[in-house]
Amino acid sequence: MNALRTSQSLLDENNTIRNAIAHESRTAHDKFENLVRIKIGTLPSNVTVGSFLGTTIPASSPPRSFLEFYLDKIEFIGEQIVPKS
Repeated sequence: MNALRTSQSLLDENNTIRNAIAHESRTAHDKFENLVRIKIGTLPSNVTVGSFLGTTIPASSPPRSFLEFYLDKIEFIGEQIVPKS
């Protein structure tokens, strides 16, 4: 499905966030920390999934959190798969 293929990177990021919530493994946490570094350029001390998702995306205008960004993108992907009638 084209909508999934073109959004694979975003879906992978969501999977990394989900795994950091669902699993206590070092691997899941390391992947999450790497995602945070990539997205905000640094790793804040004691970062949690909640604190990351509540963080404003650097240079976003208007300001929006990562949570808003991911929710909007997931909704968009869903609409590409199943268009609203």
